[in-house]
Amino acid sequence: MGHPIRVLCVDDDPSLAELVATYLQEDYDDIAAVPETDPHVALDRVRSETFDCIVSDYQMPGMNGLELLDEARDLRPEIPFILFTGQGSETVASDAVSAGVTDYIRKATGTEQYDLLVNRVRNAVDRHRAELDYQTIFDGVTDAILVVDPSTGSVIDVNRAFCELWGYDETNARSLSPADLTVEDAGAERLCDPSNEKRDIECVTAEGERFWASVSVKRADIRGTERILAIVRDVTERHEREEALSALVGAEQTLLEAETSAAVCERATELATDALGFDAVQLLLRDETGTLRTAASVGPVPVDDEVFAAARRQIAADVLGTAELQTRRDISAVGRYPNDFPMRSELRVPIGDHGVLVGNTSDERAFGPYEHDLARVLSTNVTAALERTDREELLRERESELERQRDELTSLNHTNRVIRKINQTLVEVSSRDEIERVVCEQLAAADQYRMAWIGEYDLVTRELDPKVWAGIEDGYLRGRTVSVDEYESNPYRTAVDQRSIAVQPLTPDTVPQAEYERATERGYRAVAVIPLVHQGTLYDVLGVYAGQSDAFGETERAVLSELGETIGYAMHAVEQRRTILTDNVTELEIELRSEESLLVQLAAATGCRVELDGLIAQSDGSLKLFVTVEGNPSADAVTTAEDVDAEWTAITETETSSLYELTLSRAPIIDFLAENGATLRTASAEGTTGRLVIQLPSQTDSRELLDLLADVYGDVNLLTQRERSRKPQTTTEFKSALQADLTDRQHEVLRTAHHAGFFEWPRVTSGEELASSLGISQSTFHEHLRAGERKLVGTFFDGDESDYT
Repeated sequence: MGHPIRVLCVDDDPSLAELVATYLQEDYDDIAAVPETDPHVALDRVRSETFDCIVSDYQMPGMNGLELLDEARDLRPEIPFILFTGQGSETVASDAVSAGVTDYIRKATGTEQYDLLVNRVRNAVDRHRAELDYQTIFDGVTDAILVVDPSTGSVIDVNRAFCELWGYDETNARSLSPADLTVEDAGAERLCDPSNEKRDIECVTAEGERFWASVSVKRADIRGTERILAIVRDVTERHEREEALSALVGAEQTLLEAETSAAVCERATELATDALGFDAVQLLLRDETGTLRTAASVGPVPVDDEVFAAARRQIAADVLGTAELQTRRDISAVGRYPNDFPMRSELRVPIGDHGVLVGNTSDERAFGPYEHDLARVLSTNVTAALERTDREELLRERESELERQRDELTSLNHTNRVIRKINQTLVEVSSRDEIERVVCEQLAAADQYRMAWIGEYDLVTRELDPKVWAGIEDGYLRGRTVSVDEYESNPYRTAVDQRSIAVQPLTPDTVPQAEYERATERGYRAVAVIPLVHQGTLYDVLGVYAGQSDAFGETERAVLSELGETIGYAMHAVEQRRTILTDNVTELEIELRSEESLLVQLAAATGCRVELDGLIAQSDGSLKLFVTVEGNPSADAVTTAEDVDAEWTAITETETSSLYELTLSRAPIIDFLAENGATLRTASAEGTTGRLVIQLPSQTDSRELLDLLADVYGDVNLLTQRERSRKPQTTTEFKSALQADLTDRQHEVLRTAHHAGFFEWPRVTSGEELASSLGISQSTFHEHLRAGERKLVGTFFDGDESDYT
């Protein structure tokens, strides 16, 4: 049995009120009736008690039935109200219906009217209770519900969840159409189409904000009328997650299209921001040393802050150590970051062995399993992309290196062909001018070079004076000298000072602006400067200009360096031939008064006369001097002399004279003499004065030598200058001079030793056997042999004044 029906019976006639109440209550167990004769008291009871239905007379003093209806509905809008009246007319019935009575019954005689009244009461209460149950359920569900009239397509009812989701109140909602609720017209049609049970529709709120809704649409009978019932659930978060996951899966193609690791990192930070909703993202990768460096970032990430950067690197290192995702809420409490860092939550995602992606949000979000799944998908895709780009970059580097080597080999082949032509030509030329011209022309004719020139170096001014050039010069050298000290990184300075090839690309960063403009106007992009050197002597400097900045590879530099030595040797040979073939020489006797002179330094240090006995040019450019010190200097004097800027070695030391060997790293005067075919005949010093006797080819300007000596030593005095004629000595004359100097016994011993194979190795005969054959003692044999050898070597190496007149 259902709940009892409590009825308030209102009639101004007490007997009728009591009769109706008694009839209803006594004959029907499910009805409890309460009589009331005063309408005002009845309203008080409605106010204070619970009734399921009101049965009221129409005509009553002070307040009729319809007036009571209005007052009761103000108190209980939903309560069923039956007008039970003997005042029957069409006017009253019409007014009752208009006022909203639940039912209208005219009083009659007999008990049938009460049975009818009971039925009407039960029906009204049942409908009301059903309405209450429906409304309770309708408003109680968490999903939004809207009821649509299928005939008009308009919204006729909504529940509270609908109002909360869309942002409309119930009154405004009932004036909407489905098109007002969705983004597209097709969505509105699907919202009212019961042919499909469930679908996702993009909707729009009263404020214009979009969201995704999962909609189930059914036909339903509501209060006896066919309606379309749409049940809606907000699935925006699910939809966004699905889109994020789809974007991450689809991003694999985007990452595959990235050509470099930098592009992969940029795309990865963008994907992390879009898919995981980060406000800031930083991706740190290991460099070649294993140090974690920022590869890409998005949002307020202060990567330039040293404290922040150090904290992030340590965090990334910790994550890489575990290779697990890490989350942190309220990161400001961790104390790693600067106080003004606005982020509050952090998700740390390892990217394989490459590095770590760190994402931040400004709210204290808890990153759950879903975010972790998305992060792992992102990590997998980015790791694969980085491994691919690493392989491709390595492959490109190898291909680039192979291409560079092929280009260098091609260029080297061209260079070798040019050098072969130059070498073939050098054999035939007979002067330095021809060598310089041929070298420049052959180099300029090569496809890889645009211009070549040779300059003569001035030791005093440290400038190069262009002597000859070929190729695209266009006024680049005309009327100018090139200072080797013009700027710090000048390749000509390196070539002159270090005697080695120097290569430089011609860019605004490597050369002065004016030089860069002059070079680029003529298509010069790089220069190779080659010193033309032989045995440490600088003859000239060769400059070769190319149209590509990378024209001079390592191998080509080595080849050009060897070319410089070849040209230097050729120039040396030409100078030597010129000196040998010159009959006339200029002899200068020069006095020096300078502490810069090595011999003067030695004489002052030892207090003795010193004389240069000879010198040897070493392959590394240094000079070895043999110096005789006459007399017996004290030990202190020798120690003082050892402070001279030269390596000092005693060869022989006697009471009357000592021979010392000195090694100098450089000697500009000797370089000049060698470059110009001059000869240092004698050199000596005593006290504070030194004397030099120098012979120059007659065509050499002696003033240049004197200027150089004055620049180096200061106080220089030319004592004599005279022209002398050389008497070239033939082989016969050399033998005659030697025989005249040897004694008969010395000549006999030397010839016997020579024919007997004494000078071969291993020796054919011994000194004892030769002494026995000559009938002399072994000691006498060696004495004559050494004397003959000494005269032979002396005649070959020592100069002889009798060669000149």
